[in-house]
Amino acid sequence: MPDEQVLLQDRASESQIIIGLICGADGVAAFPYDSYRKVATQRASAIHIACYRNHGEYYEVNGPDGTLDGKVAPSNWFKILER
Repeated sequence: MPDEQVLLQDRASESQIIIGLICGADGVAAFPYDSYRKVATQRASAIHIACYRNHGEYYEVNGPDGTLDGKVAPSNWFKILER
């Protein structure tokens, strides 16, 4: 939603923001706010971001502005949070 987009942008200027897409029992696709902005620029309407992977593969993340460069490892959120 637009108000959540503003909140994320404000928080990202103060600290590191990690976006986590929880994919049911399949895992978590986590990536930094800068990557989120590449696939979903701020809008006056709701934004839909999705991720998908085949069994044993990495996540592909898609948003209204395209696909994230590279794929996201299911375990990548551990590494991102350690930064």
